Amino acid sequence: MAELLRGRASRIRLEPPGPAGAGIEFELEADDGTWCEQVKDVPSKGPWTLDAAGKILKAVTGHLAEGKKVRLVLSTGAPELHDLAQRARAAETFAEFEGIITKAQLPQFVQVLGNWSVNGRPVGREVGWRYLQAVHVEHIPPEALRRLVVSEYELLFVGDPEVIVRQLSGYLDEHLHQRLTGSQIRSHLLTVPGVRPRLLVGDTGTLTALAGTVERFVRRVRRDRPVFGMAARPHVEQLYERLVAEDSPQIVVCEGGAGLGKSAVVTDVLVRLTEQGWPAAAVRMDGADAGVQTAKDLGTKMTLPDSPAVLLAGVAAEAPALLVIDQLDAVSTYNGRMSDAYEAVEDVLAQLVTVPNVKVLLVARTADIDNDRRLSRLVADHARTARFPLSVLDLEQVRAVLSDGGTDADGLGSVTVELLRTPLHLSIFSRLSPSARAASYRTLQELYARYTDERREEIERQVAALDWRGITGTLCASMSERETLQAPVALLDGFARQHIKVLESHGVLVRDGEQIGFFHETYFDFLFARSFISTGEDIHDFLASSGQYLFRRAQTRQILEHLAGTDPERFRATVARLLGSDRIRPHLQDVIIAVLGQLDAALPEWQAIEPIAWGQAPVAGKVRGLLALPQWFDASDHDQRWERWLGTPQTADAAFPELLAVAQHRPARVAELVRPYVGTTPQWGQRLLRLIEWALTPDLIDLAVHLVESGHADEVRGPIAVNSDFWSLLYGLAETAPSSAARLVGAYLQRHLVRARADGSGDPFESGHLSTHSQVADTVLSQIAKAEPEAYVNQVLPFVIDVATAGSTRRTDAYDPGGRWAYRHVGGRGVDAALLASLDTALRSLAANSPPAAADALQRLTPSLVHELRFLTCRLYAVMNQADEAIAWLLTDERNLSLGWLDSARWASRELIEATTPHCSDETLERLTATLLDFYPAWERRRQRGQRSAWGWSQYELLSAIFPPRRSDAIRRRLAEWSASSLATSRRRRHQSRAGLSAPRSVTMQPGT
Repeated sequence: MAELLRGRASRIRLEPPGPAGAGIEFELEADDGTWCEQVKDVPSKGPWTLDAAGKILKAVTGHLAEGKKVRLVLSTGAPELHDLAQRARAAETFAEFEGIITKAQLPQFVQVLGNWSVNGRPVGREVGWRYLQAVHVEHIPPEALRRLVVSEYELLFVGDPEVIVRQLSGYLDEHLHQRLTGSQIRSHLLTVPGVRPRLLVGDTGTLTALAGTVERFVRRVRRDRPVFGMAARPHVEQLYERLVAEDSPQIVVCEGGAGLGKSAVVTDVLVRLTEQGWPAAAVRMDGADAGVQTAKDLGTKMTLPDSPAVLLAGVAAEAPALLVIDQLDAVSTYNGRMSDAYEAVEDVLAQLVTVPNVKVLLVARTADIDNDRRLSRLVADHARTARFPLSVLDLEQVRAVLSDGGTDADGLGSVTVELLRTPLHLSIFSRLSPSARAASYRTLQELYARYTDERREEIERQVAALDWRGITGTLCASMSERETLQAPVALLDGFARQHIKVLESHGVLVRDGEQIGFFHETYFDFLFARSFISTGEDIHDFLASSGQYLFRRAQTRQILEHLAGTDPERFRATVARLLGSDRIRPHLQDVIIAVLGQLDAALPEWQAIEPIAWGQAPVAGKVRGLLALPQWFDASDHDQRWERWLGTPQTADAAFPELLAVAQHRPARVAELVRPYVGTTPQWGQRLLRLIEWALTPDLIDLAVHLVESGHADEVRGPIAVNSDFWSLLYGLAETAPSSAARLVGAYLQRHLVRARADGSGDPFESGHLSTHSQVADTVLSQIAKAEPEAYVNQVLPFVIDVATAGSTRRTDAYDPGGRWAYRHVGGRGVDAALLASLDTALRSLAANSPPAAADALQRLTPSLVHELRFLTCRLYAVMNQADEAIAWLLTDERNLSLGWLDSARWASRELIEATTPHCSDETLERLTATLLDFYPAWERRRQRGQRSAWGWSQYELLSAIFPPRRSDAIRRRLAEWSASSLATSRRRRHQSRAGLSAPRSVTMQPGT
């Protein structure tokens, strides 16, 4: 209906009679075609399945056949139909649709097609795709739909939207089945008392009022900038581009930690867009109070005649406009200031649902977004909302800014420079005197203390008898009591106006209309905490008697942080009392735990709260949770505490989760604590497995190896995924600490070899103690072998030798293929194949990186007659630069001339000849030549009936590997004979197609062969 009133549609017809109304409630003739619409509210059914939606789809077949569009508005949604229709519209052709439809959606598409037929004949797949493109499914819960309707009429008319909706409903009931135009409906509504059209386009009064909100917002933010400038930040340009982009979502949330300069970045973008002609409005929510509950209330707070959403939508028409809502954390449930006022923000956003040209820029702290369910829901709507996170200033930029201001960054120390990467802290630092800027600061509280002392001294030199304590104390007390961040200016009428003005001129106080407050909420918190502590008040009694609403969270944090820095003994006593009291609410105890978590704790801090950690209070588990932090673990690790906790059944279960969490930070100490419990009880067995699975680091490898070797970790596996295995456990370690990972691999392989032997097998893969299946083993083993080849060889080679040798004992001839790795494929799959392939990689790497280690490996391999081990020997000799020794080994047994892969049976042998013949002695080359000229393997001599002859192929393959310049006349003649032979050519082509002269995928042919 709103589309009709806006002129985007020409006519509407409710409940058309006969076939025209089949399956729909009304028909709308819009600019982009005719829409047939149906609204269903059946909450008891839950989301609509394809079966349930099928009745509606069948009823609207005639409309789809006529080329009309169908919109289904469902209170519980129809996700399967919605996603299927979306995918149909994403495709420009039916062929493209068939290419992008998922496997799961294909049967759904077939099911939907079953609902459509024309003249009794089912529609084809391409026609069904076009029908599906015209089906639009919208999920709008009843309350959201009601709010949407109300918002639409607020944008169109001045007057009570509820009255307008009732009048419109009655009018439509009286005109069922009739075609109505927008002018007819508008004329009727304007007869309702108090209703008139909202005509805001070009209205100078409204534009001026909106511009006033921007002017006040910009003036306040820019007044607080550092005196010697800010570091250049890329965020302004990036945020600007995000807002003006055609595909930009309507809502962008600029977020970050406290003091990151969010307001400054947003202000620069706001000014840039208004200079380009965008109508805009801006508001800070830290000035809101409990009376701000609706969009209109927010407009009143901004000194506007109506909701900022309504006014911006009206003056912008369909041109772009911007609404900035800053300090959103002030109305979050996490920060605890005025959380009820967020309803006004929700109301504004609801009004703008149908006005996508009005962009909304929200500003909030990330912690509030993540901990306030309302804000979390807002940013979870990715179709409408995008997050724009800010980061701290670049370190070098801060150093440059300090240098420009005359401050030596190196003299400040790294802690202070890091502190100043937060723009608010840099702003405060820049306001200090030159001598104060030469000092170091650890915290914002220290900065505020120095700032306060200097500002007071400076103002008191200008104004006699300045009542700093009275003015700031009055403000703090009022703001704390009223739980707001501003107070009425009239509150300070008892103080000299000159004093108030000088505090404003120095940026301590900030006036906003008839309200006044401090320049930043953290400064209010600082002053409140300082005043509270100086008067000797008890925070426990204050909180217990104050109602403990969310507003108290920030005050509690500031008081405790101030105490921790100024009076540690009182801090410890205060924290212990607050945590042990049943009069303090959990949400405030959470703040206390958070403050403790940021503390550089020592033994006295732990001693203060230790009784609570092991007591019966509800907060005990959260206090123990501090032990998961490295500083608290260290603070508690005195006087055999951890030994006692772990050694007592009543405390071991409670203490171990924290030990598990801290293990990655203190692995050596954790290993020392748990080692006495290896092999003690089933409960400790499970704990130790969890430790290795969840917290494995290089410093825990000794413990892990011990557990594996002793048989206490046979089933160890990576955490989280249901299909994880032992190799998943090493996925990260293989990259960060490959040498440690190799040790654990070796222990794991040897342990399962021991298990296999105990069951009468020499092959743990064959016995089932090791699986050949893994999704990550090849990656893990390859990473270790490449990064630490020597460690990999030391750990894996003994296992491979043992398993290959054991496999050979079952054969009549130990050299014949048939063992675990006898039938090798280049790039073969499986854990066993990955072990051998990575061992091959590591061995060949040793030749270049560690020749002594490579020589040692050769010494272990060369005596073996086992086929797989001779293959590794051949591969290693090919890269060892020991030409005469390599060929001498090759000629010790004719079977060494047939080493390779399943699809290229002599390629390793050929590779060795290719690598050594350029460098071997003449005598060695002559011996090799004589052997090869007389080389005809037995299989070539045994030709079966009906098979083509392979006579001479092996000889040709190996002879052609000899370095061409050193080939003898006999070799050249023999190769020429084979080259001239058509039979040889045929054999060569046939064998090449199987992988003869074609190198394996990991090997490259050399020139001249």
